[in-house]
Amino acid sequence: MDHEETGIYTVLDSFILLVPHADWDVYWGALKTKFKYINENCIRDYDGYYYTSSYDSTNYYNDLKYDFEEYTISILNDLEEVIKEKEMFSEKDAWGTPNPYFYHDGIAVINNVELHLFNLIYFDDSRNENNLISFFVKKTPFEVYQYNSAGNKLTLVYENQTDN
Repeated sequence: MDHEETGIYTVLDSFILLVPHADWDVYWGALKTKFKYINENCIRDYDGYYYTSSYDSTNYYNDLKYDFEEYTISILNDLEEVIKEKEMFSEKDAWGTPNPYFYHDGIAVINNVELHLFNLIYFDDSRNENNLISFFVKKTPFEVYQYNSAGNKLTLVYENQTDN
């Protein structure tokens, strides 16, 4: 599939912003518009995926992404708030899929700090998605904040000074 997009771009510190003349590729998910400069050979989008000039390098960075997500989800699953939420549901749905489960929903910048959003998702019998509880996670130092949508409040619920 060929994609040819025209538009403008802006570089602000370590942020790269793309503004296409048409949003079709953005709408279909083929084009990301916000990136972070990692180094001269690597950029990252705000879904957490890395792009480099070599296949091996891309795999290396994306493996780090998956390791971070796996580690974070193991921490989240042990939190009292999560255990209480999960107790209200069976562990698997009719298709044998874990339900509820955590979903990494990208990276947000709040007060100049990158935070990874993890949502505990539950699918009901009609396959409607329900968000049960949300957490924002800071990588270094590793901190987990529970999100309360009433007032857009973050509450620190876990911290570990070991860098991951």
